[in-house]
Amino acid sequence: LHRRSQHAATKGKGEASSSMTGVVKQLGYLPGNAIGVCARQNDLPSPLKSVLPEGDTHGDVDEPLVLQLYPLAVRREFSGGKADGRKFKGRRRMKHATVPSLSPSSAVLVGKKRSRSDEGPASDQKDLPDKAELVIEPFPTMYWLTSPLLKVLISQLELGGRVSAMQARLRDDPDALASMKQAHVLYGEARWALLTDDDVALLERRQWTLALDPKGRGVAGIRHHDSIKCFHAHAAHYLSGGPGSQHNVVGKWVMDALYQTLLSKKEEKFEASNNNVIK
Repeated sequence: LHRRSQHAATKGKGEASSSMTGVVKQLGYLPGNAIGVCARQNDLPSPLKSVLPEGDTHGDVDEPLVLQLYPLAVRREFSGGKADGRKFKGRRRMKHATVPSLSPSSAVLVGKKRSRSDEGPASDQKDLPDKAELVIEPFPTMYWLTSPLLKVLISQLELGGRVSAMQARLRDDPDALASMKQAHVLYGEARWALLTDDDVALLERRQWTLALDPKGRGVAGIRHHDSIKCFHAHAAHYLSGGPGSQHNVVGKWVMDALYQTLLSKKEEKFEASNNNVIK
């Protein structure tokens, strides 16, 4: 693992517990496949920190920023009713893939009855159901943005066709594209390296290896190196400091765009304040 991830894995129990408590405060639950916090508020680029909106929610330099996740996750089995909606329709092929056994060394700890992970760590906080009601599935997103402020700000960036514009920029820049290819490859290799031997065997038995293929699936499971899944996934990878993060130019562009947007707003606010003083 990268130095930050190693640090997260080797820190004292008290500090690790504090980190996870911070994640629970941010998300409202703890993802069952959480490994540890790999980036904090203090790891944000200095220029961006200088223009963040004032407030107490992001003032702590040790506040979690990015959470590292294990490549397998456990969720409830969807019943197929209307309440399951889109999630069930998207996963109905796995309806009977109940969990036969889970590797004790895996980060997916059912016995702890901590929390579950539906379409990712966006599920609500609930105890895990009985083992018979669970399904285990590949989870290609290795880094998850936890900061509520940053998630909102990046979501605002995605509006107005910015994702498409940035994707076009990527495809028109050979150097950036080559760098992103390297980012995807290193991300995929690092994700696969996290898997235990038992879990690799499970993937092979279920014929799920393609979902986490280190050669074919990169950042957040993206298959095409010239595509952008979402700004959040790239920003999380870039900020994580993990393998390939320095090559993730999309993540850097997102941080740069966020800085420019917030700087403009800050300058507009300052100018408006000066105008009011003059009046």
